[in-house]
Amino acid sequence: MKKINKVEEINRLITIGKEKGYLTYDQVNSALPPDVVSPDQIDDIMVLFGEMDIELVNTSPKGKKSSLSKSNALKGNLESDSTSTVEDPVRLYLREMGSIPLLSREGEIEIAKRIEEGQMEVVDNVVSCPITTTKLLQLEPLIKNEEIPIQYFVKWNDLDEATSKKEKQEYKRVISILKKIKPLNAKLSKINAELRKLPSAKAQEKLETELNKYRKEIAAKIYEINLCSQQIDALIEIIMKHVKYFKEHQLVIDEIQNDLGLPISEIKKITNNWKKQKNLSLKNDIKMPLIITGATPSTLKRD
Repeated sequence: MKKINKVEEINRLITIGKEKGYLTYDQVNSALPPDVVSPDQIDDIMVLFGEMDIELVNTSPKGKKSSLSKSNALKGNLESDSTSTVEDPVRLYLREMGSIPLLSREGEIEIAKRIEEGQMEVVDNVVSCPITTTKLLQLEPLIKNEEIPIQYFVKWNDLDEATSKKEKQEYKRVISILKKIKPLNAKLSKINAELRKLPSAKAQEKLETELNKYRKEIAAKIYEINLCSQQIDALIEIIMKHVKYFKEHQLVIDEIQNDLGLPISEIKKITNNWKKQKNLSLKNDIKMPLIITGATPSTLKRD
């Protein structure tokens, strides 16, 4: 709730409303401060009155109270009120609310499906991320020693009793899956190392195919763990930190590329070639004294 509930006029209305159990629209409109005109501000006031069990009503010409239900308000029945004007913010707010159709059963189901699909997409991205694999393997010793409560690591049915036997079974199951992930991750690391050597296009294509294959296998294994929502959220937070770090350093890489006028892949090739030439030069420097002086390695004195 915003600071609207601290306005003196609103507090006075609340006092009157609590005494009578209701307020008229005219009372509310006349008491509203001039700067309270936005739908969000009026929505705060309506919610505040609702929390206080204060009903908003119209007053008939004879002075009798005629209750205006929320359903009637939402249907736009206020439009027939002769006292309603464009300058009446409360009635205008309710009229706008009434113009928004309520969800049907089919609409609710459709939105629920979209939410579920969105959640599944998030989980897919998390389990497929290499950072997730690294973090889970780092947690293996803690899980193995039962230092992490297993019911806060995997999805746990509230109806299931956290018995010692069930906990042991879950610890054993998770450790078994992590042991299967380890060799797959080692193969991934090996492939990544080969890709860093900038192989030929054909070799690179073959390596990337293998890379995707092992990634899918690892993702399938992580799915089997059945991580709970708290762990998924924690992994998302870690991934987002890495993304932020990458973006910050990507700016530096972009600046280097712009300064040199070359893409990073070309810069890597030049660097690798320079390293090769440097190593070759060092080897030649060592051989030169041997050729010139006719000395052998055994006759050379060390400093």
